Amino acid sequence: MFKNLFELSGYLLWYISILLLVIGIIVQLIYRKSSLFKWGITYFFFLLSMEASSVLLYVFGITVNTMYLRSISPFVSFSFIMYLYLNFFYKIDKKRIIVFLLISLLPLLIQFNTGHNPISYQSYDRMIYSMFLMALSMRDIYLIIAGKVSYSKLRLFLGNAILLFYSFETLVSIPSNFLLNGEQDLVLWIWSLRAIVLQCYYVALIIFIKNSGRISSSFLLDSR
Repeated sequence: MFKNLFELSGYLLWYISILLLVIGIIVQLIYRKSSLFKWGITYFFFLLSMEASSVLLYVFGITVNTMYLRSISPFVSFSFIMYLYLNFFYKIDKKRIIVFLLISLLPLLIQFNTGHNPISYQSYDRMIYSMFLMALSMRDIYLIIAGKVSYSKLRLFLGNAILLFYSFETLVSIPSNFLLNGEQDLVLWIWSLRAIVLQCYYVALIIFIKNSGRISSSFLLDSR
């Protein structure tokens, strides 16, 4: 009985994630004058499509190899966050950003080449992308605290949210094979904890985008 209740709570967390993403899209439509509207609405629609596809596969009992999605999804999220920092915060030329993101495809391509057998799967690409975003958010937090960029509580809030989520993602990506093939009673606890951290991340993104149109554009500058 306890196991069934635990599994039910896991599915509930799944649906809550979808609900949060829908709320996020609605919030962005309401505050569409924000300079981050196009970035945010596109990112949230991508996240929603990933979550919804997983639910639909489960509901209709469709069995497919989702290992490739496990690699594509981290890269796309990595690209969105990197674009936010490089374009909106650091004002780097878009051509240079595109070149950087193309180079960043390398871990994903290597992962594809090594195969996606669920028995031997290891998400090294997810770990690399997560660690990079950890380092990026830590650097930005340092720049804000040290006064080397225009101070913004909202930007600092976002940086901490990204740091928290991708620190957890890094930890989860290390034993990825165990989390896919290990004892269900144990791994469900970890996946449920990840779902809660993920939802906190979604809420942080919603708050950030909702308030981004209300403040001065100075928070986007890389230096004073």
